[in-house]
Amino acid sequence: NKKQPPPQTMSQLSAAKQLIEKKQEEEIKQIMVLINAYHNQQDAVNKGLSANQIKTSTDDHAWQLTKSYQLGLEVNDLEGKAMKIENEIMQKSSAIVGDNTPVYLPAFEIKSWCNQTDSTVTIKVPIKDLTAERIEVSIKDTNVIVLIKTSSLKFHYSIQFNLIHYINPIESSYNIADEHIEIKLCKRELITW
Repeated sequence: NKKQPPPQTMSQLSAAKQLIEKKQEEEIKQIMVLINAYHNQQDAVNKGLSANQIKTSTDDHAWQLTKSYQLGLEVNDLEGKAMKIENEIMQKSSAIVGDNTPVYLPAFEIKSWCNQTDSTVTIKVPIKDLTAERIEVSIKDTNVIVLIKTSSLKFHYSIQFNLIHYINPIESSYNIADEHIEIKLCKRELITW
């Protein structure tokens, strides 16, 4: 017998998610500006422009990278607040319907960051206060799945990364730090994705 969480908390969660979506749209626009700044920097170097012009384009790229990172942190902070509201919903719902009754909860998106070299791709999933017992990471040839169990162990979140090229799962690894999960994937081919 499925029960709905309290409506007041659900409206808070809905408002939080709308704010997250708005901030994510802002972040996507900033990433496009970052990509443009990167191309401008590459053009300045490739065209052999003066040292001042190269420095200016490099400084702009660095600034845009910083702005993108800050927006990512803001989104992550908002998602953390939404996650707290979800946890409150779980606790209230469990108290209302009892421990053995399943509780309906809306899906939740978790932000991640990717970085690459010619030989590796690094994925960071910024989530605070996790322990190894609450995380499962599955690394396959063409995908990575991260399972995050909540403290109640009745609910969990799943993040799947579908990769565009093959990796070497045996040489790949992951590490759980205080504020994030870092997954290092070893590419089979030394190419930029």
